[in-house]
Amino acid sequence: MVVFQLALGIALALIGWWGRRNAPALARAGPGHQHRTTVLRRGALACQVVALLFVLTAVPSLI
Repeated sequence: MVVFQLALGIALALIGWWGRRNAPALARAGPGHQHRTTVLRRGALACQVVALLFVLTAVPSLI
């Protein structure tokens, strides 16, 4: 269970990192492009926060 939780945390962190980095390219061009980019970056940040929580709750279980 702990290994799964750590793996999920790492995967979410990588998805969040990738999403923040590629948000401008993922947002469709046109009106509202800046808003969609901001929303994508916010979602990627949420992935990173959840990943941190997964890792922080799994580490004490290892000890």
